[in-house]
Amino acid sequence: MFSYSQGHRIRHSRDKKGELSSIDFSEFESFVHHVLSCRNVPGAGIAMVKDNHVLYTEGFGLADIKSRKKATRHTKFCIGSLTKAFTSTLLARLLSQKDNIDWDTPIKDILKENFRLSDELRTNQVNLRDVLAHKVGIPENFHALLVGFSENVTREDFVRFV
Repeated sequence: MFSYSQGHRIRHSRDKKGELSSIDFSEFESFVHHVLSCRNVPGAGIAMVKDNHVLYTEGFGLADIKSRKKATRHTKFCIGSLTKAFTSTLLARLLSQKDNIDWDTPIKDILKENFRLSDELRTNQVNLRDVLAHKVGIPENFHALLVGFSENVTREDFVRFV
């Protein structure tokens, strides 16, 4: 259940297939607009996914403040430090399922030739704990990580940049 900070509640009901109804999405969208407004957040993108099925995607507010370009479901936002929380959560889940890999396993042992840093020492020694604690150093392309890449950058291109 979602709740406004002022006490209004949004009900969420499901139809016979277990999917959220359009009425619920409308109430949810009102809630999101309220939160963006009261927190002075210019824009956001939201996706609801259950069991690998996308239930909902939408953009809210502005994708670009200067041009007043509206956010859409396709807008790519630079999410900055939130990626650390996502990454560490996913890694913790994966590591809980693996007996032969832990936080101190060198990344090169996991990714083999697909992993390379700026020098051999780092490439051979860095582990998951080091990367998540930012002990490896700042790459030359760090500025792009702060301000974002062009919308044409694929996931494969992004991995090569980093």
